Amino acid sequence: MTFRNLLPITASAIAWAAAAGNWQPLQAAESHPANAAVIRLNHAPKTPAEKELPIVIWSVIRKDPKPMAIHVLRVDLTAPELEVVSMLADDPDAKGPAEAVLEDPVKLASRLRALAAINANAFGRLPQSTGAAGHDWQIGLPVEIIGAAVHGGRMRSGPCKERGNELSFWTDDSMGGHIGPFPVAPAAVREAVNSFCGELVAGGRVLPRPGGDRHPRTAVGIDARGRWLFCVVVDGRQPGYSAGMTMRELADFMAGLPCRRAINLDGGGSSILLAANPRGKLEVANRPSDSPRRPLPILLGVRMREDSPRSASPQLR
Repeated sequence: MTFRNLLPITASAIAWAAAAGNWQPLQAAESHPANAAVIRLNHAPKTPAEKELPIVIWSVIRKDPKPMAIHVLRVDLTAPELEVVSMLADDPDAKGPAEAVLEDPVKLASRLRALAAINANAFGRLPQSTGAAGHDWQIGLPVEIIGAAVHGGRMRSGPCKERGNELSFWTDDSMGGHIGPFPVAPAAVREAVNSFCGELVAGGRVLPRPGGDRHPRTAVGIDARGRWLFCVVVDGRQPGYSAGMTMRELADFMAGLPCRRAINLDGGGSSILLAANPRGKLEVANRPSDSPRRPLPILLGVRMREDSPRSASPQLR
């Protein structure tokens, strides 16, 4: 009998986490319809039981060389009860120039039944009549999504061709995860989000050079076996709490998880991690640098499969 049989995602897992003192309350947000919770640990998984949890988050606090608050979401891509999906806000004009509107990320993730989610693609405001592009992000604003955005096999935004943004995280029909160039045959892609500003880790090797500015960051990576998906959000631009990371520091961290391949996603004020707590609320698990939090057009989320026998039962047996 596997550990997953002994420890369902909700009821038993929550009891175990509470007894172990490993679940910590997050920043309150609002209700969502999922009937499962994400287990929060005080540290990276250590025990055999912790190492088998299908969905878990933890934080890493560093003091040197600068204060850094790093938040990790780990998802078992082989867990039959879970699916990783791109979560897109509504398209306001069908075949028009806009590809989505900006939506509060908690509302977007809640509406689409997320157990957990991170921000994904970069995005841009549609050119104004003067040709200038504004950055006054507000809920309901029509935007274009930069790079590949696919949900349920349907492409909302096409892949990038410019160097540095040509890579994607995507899943196939079996929900296997991949990081690399967007497939030539789009029919092979079920879900996809796009990288921003390049690759972090390839073949286990760190790619960015040392140095550079520290900012809030978001990244996604996969281990060598293709089992674990690591989603990382680094807080930044908050002196005394978290300065953020350089691209090299982020790559070093991803490689140490360990990720065999990892890409940088959008960052800055967009960097956010959401997770469901035992009370059935989707909460902000990090400290975004923007206040109020920045509305977004797309997330990378994990949720219960609708056809999973566990999704029909609060015990998730």
